[in-house]
Amino acid sequence: LMAYLEAIGYGLPQLLKDGFDTVYVSAKVDFEDAARWGDTIQAHCRIGRIGNTSFTAEFALYLSDADTLTTTGAITIVIVDKQSRQPVRVPDVLREVAARFEGTPSPSRRSDGVT
Repeated sequence: LMAYLEAIGYGLPQLLKDGFDTVYVSAKVDFEDAARWGDTIQAHCRIGRIGNTSFTAEFALYLSDADTLTTTGAITIVIVDKQSRQPVRVPDVLREVAARFEGTPSPSRRSDGVT
């Protein structure tokens, strides 16, 4: 997830510099097919939903030498004020770079920012 945020242009160092931090509040993982010791895995990540104070990152893991999906998952991340540790609105810059990087928002992402 941190590499993804860097790739879209708003990584953790900038988030922290802007006075924010992250708290992972929920994680879900679903087994699809086996990966074994020594297999090389490709990880795909995207922001699937942005709410008021949180966003959900969706993951898919594939065997590198095949189109075999091994795992899917999602992590919900709450944005908090770095000092108070209280939830705050997902920064507009994160919303903007995610929309630009992902293109058309997924149907699960509401444009009004409501969770």
